[in-house]
Amino acid sequence: MSMETGQLPHKKPKAGGRTCVYRVFAEYILVMHSGNSPADDEWADLVRAFRESDLKNLRILVFTYGGAPSARQRAAINNVLRDHEPRIAIMTPSAFARAVGTAMTWFNPHMALFGPDQLSEAMKHLGSPEHDRPRLRLVLSELERELERLSGAPPARAGIRM
Repeated sequence: MSMETGQLPHKKPKAGGRTCVYRVFAEYILVMHSGNSPADDEWADLVRAFRESDLKNLRILVFTYGGAPSARQRAAINNVLRDHEPRIAIMTPSAFARAVGTAMTWFNPHMALFGPDQLSEAMKHLGSPEHDRPRLRLVLSELERELERLSGAPPARAGIRM
């Protein structure tokens, strides 16, 4: 099972560090956002990963501490996903991120929002088989540590409750 780590290798993190990291493996893209909205270069990198994925079978799991894409960034991702409507689960403790996620459900009825303690429910929504779930938990945990390391600060809110 190949895996791609979402980091821009040719650029150093900006002051304040990265706002978003992701991994691609099998039919999944897992995304972890900090409490800050994604930088445009980070979002462009993520959109590229979506374009290079098998959109027909893609499952997307997002955890955000509150960061959410701008209107322009949402338009870019909606443009890539518009004919596919993949299953998407967004987990967040943030009311702001939930509001943005709710707006995004207007473009994809297979998108659902979950609290940070609803990982099992999010994986069920994605239709993730039981044998994938330990790997999903492991990757989310790795992404959480990676984001903390690259952002230069611990998350502002409670993280995923596995």
